[in-house]
Amino acid sequence: CIMGIACIRIPNFRAWAAIRHFKVSGPLYLAFKNCIVSMNPCISVLGVKRGDTVDRARALDPEARIIVWDPHMDFVTEEAVMRYLYTFTPRIASLPNPLNDTAWLLLSEVSLEELKDIAARLQAGVGVSNEKRIAMLAAVRCEEGKVFSVPGTDIVPFLKTTRTEWFQKLDIFDFGDDVIERLLLFGFRSAWSVYQL
Repeated sequence: CIMGIACIRIPNFRAWAAIRHFKVSGPLYLAFKNCIVSMNPCISVLGVKRGDTVDRARALDPEARIIVWDPHMDFVTEEAVMRYLYTFTPRIASLPNPLNDTAWLLLSEVSLEELKDIAARLQAGVGVSNEKRIAMLAAVRCEEGKVFSVPGTDIVPFLKTTRTEWFQKLDIFDFGDDVIERLLLFGFRSAWSVYQL
């Protein structure tokens, strides 16, 4: 069965690329000009954030491996991912996201079984729906390595059960903390209430 629009979301793409390139396991930080630009998502609990200094990262996580970020590696990795995806479909779009560290890819004309293979191999969340924005939101709510499908008949229940705070992970639309705070202040508690604006 061919699915609608599939959205692949790879958070912390720079670190994701470096982990694959250097075959690293364990804590990894990427730095540029003494500033952390990316890290394994699993180590964010240690308190290190993007934008922190290398010294702060070392102080909070002495065991971490810190690598100098190479923008060329991002390009090479994205090209390799695109070549892999072209084995499934030529209908691929990469959404530019220069200010954030999340890769967003849209596909169509791919079966559910193929999407499951893609999600598992890339260890990425894959959201599927008939609408691009819903597919993107499903990808945000999806576990890494899994597919979250929202058929057309389930869109309204999906949006009603999706809390407004999930929009913060839609970094491509720049829903900052201040925007989320205002939405909540005015009673917009679910994606459904925001979607109706």
